[in-house]
Amino acid sequence: MLIHSVVYGGGSRLAVPYYGSSGLNLFDIADPNVGPRLLQNFTFVQPGDIPKLEGNEQQRVPRPHQALLDPTGEFIVLPDLGSDRLRVLRVDKQALQVTDTGKDLVFKRGSGPRHAVFFKSGTNTFLYIITELSNRLLGYKVSYENDKTLGFTSIQDLSTHGGQEALPDHYKGSEILISPDNKFLTVSSRNESTLQFTLANGTTIPSDPLISFSIDPNTGVLTHVQTASAGGVFPRHFSFNKDGSLVVSALQNDGRVVVFQRDVKTGKIGNKVAEIDLPGMSPAFAMFKQ
Repeated sequence: MLIHSVVYGGGSRLAVPYYGSSGLNLFDIADPNVGPRLLQNFTFVQPGDIPKLEGNEQQRVPRPHQALLDPTGEFIVLPDLGSDRLRVLRVDKQALQVTDTGKDLVFKRGSGPRHAVFFKSGTNTFLYIITELSNRLLGYKVSYENDKTLGFTSIQDLSTHGGQEALPDHYKGSEILISPDNKFLTVSSRNESTLQFTLANGTTIPSDPLISFSIDPNTGVLTHVQTASAGGVFPRHFSFNKDGSLVVSALQNDGRVVVFQRDVKTGKIGNKVAEIDLPGMSPAFAMFKQ
């Protein structure tokens, strides 16, 4: 099952993780007239030293859920929901050959890291990770080591709602993004139904949240700003427009896409701008074309 991809190598390569088959394929996409050409393939195995979680199908095998390029373009990182680790691969920027560093960032068993985002601020680089199973928002300062690997120093461990409390097990952390001005971070959470949203026809329905934080540019520390309605349940994905004045939410289980205003100064999500129901569909992605 293909659920994510990232372009690297100056736009000539594509990294595609496969959640269902525990793999990563790397393609040459330099020539649009030829189409993707497979160059490398990785198949990940479950480390032998991690505890098995009975009845947890999501963590029975490695399940890379995202491929993410670091700000230098020299590393591809993969949040592995099944193995509770961030796999770190190195990119040779000349030959564009990719190798597994073998130096992963390991999380507490049962975390389920789903997606991540890098944040570059001056000379500092930070990484934020949302976990699907433990509903945590984890912050790290990134260092570039002499042995051509990445180092990670923990700076924050919050619930996806911004506190220290453990959230109910049925909550499911989903997407994580940084605003276009690099001042705010927003996450979505699914299967909560703790908020309400009023449809265009006046009907009030349950809603999951979009949760926003400000980012301290010096320390990378996050501060909770707002918990807002996502426009319905299961916001699998959301995105900002170019200037950050709008945010669109893809409500997978409701079959709906909703667009909200957003205050770029405060980072707060405001009133609904538009909504559209998609009968028979389960939108898993939404973005602006500009």
